[in-house]
Amino acid sequence: GIVCFHPQYKTPDGKSWPGFGHMHSVPRLRKWLDDRQEELSSRLSTDEVAAGGAYQRRTPHATINVLRAEQLEAAEGRRETADLYATNVRQLYEAGYEELEDNLAEDKAI
Repeated sequence: GIVCFHPQYKTPDGKSWPGFGHMHSVPRLRKWLDDRQEELSSRLSTDEVAAGGAYQRRTPHATINVLRAEQLEAAEGRRETADLYATNVRQLYEAGYEELEDNLAEDKAI
């Protein structure tokens, strides 16, 4: 399996399948937020949910992480996917997207 990262990563909108290795779609992230972080979900716009997904896949340079099947199975078996992504969106929102963008710009300049 693969996992894709990019400095301008965009979260899939859910209208088409982006392929293997991409972030879950905005509608799926929204559902997980509704189920696990309801109060936060009610405050976030669709663009903010999309940003929360995108920042989980932003890196200074385009990167593809290639994993063997047994590595993917081990990772999937150790986490509750919905909880993980909902928590990540909350933490990224609390950090502030402007600060995240500034940090990414600094990393890209290195």
